Amino acid sequence: MYGCLVCSSKAHAKLLSVDYSPALELPGVVDWVDHTDMPSPEANWWGAPVCDETFFAVSEVFTAGQPIGMVIADSAANASAGARAVMVEYEELPAIFTIEEAIEKESFFQHFREIKKNDSETAFKTADFVFTGTTRIGGQEHFYLETQACLAIPKPEDGEMEIWACTQNPTETYVYLHI
Repeated sequence: MYGCLVCSSKAHAKLLSVDYSPALELPGVVDWVDHTDMPSPEANWWGAPVCDETFFAVSEVFTAGQPIGMVIADSAANASAGARAVMVEYEELPAIFTIEEAIEKESFFQHFREIKKNDSETAFKTADFVFTGTTRIGGQEHFYLETQACLAIPKPEDGEMEIWACTQNPTETYVYLHI
């Protein structure tokens, strides 16, 4: 079987309806999978370093290209045709582009790290010079340090899968394998 993701065409929107019935009428298409097919709501959450993103959108999309569901078919071409047949109705929501807009709309990540050592208030009061102002930088992305590859070796006699992964984070790889 082959799967083809149906991904959001909107960057930020409510999902008003997802009609996959036209896809199921196409030759070779056998099923539709979305967040309701997960073994539990928690199984739909993923992301590093904390699981704070849904894999399949539930009621809202947050990025263009976010998976909404997947069409399952007997060939890659039929799965792709099925994915194109799925009709998604959206209600577009406003985008937040600046830190000031995020503060105004109280749009915050629920997790944070704080490194606090010594008394910064006293340090500022006793410093010879204190510079204030505003600086802006664009979005940052980790510069990839290695080519990524993974080898999955089925072990049917044991019902297992051996994974060889090149990674800088073997603990995260282990966690994802045991979800």
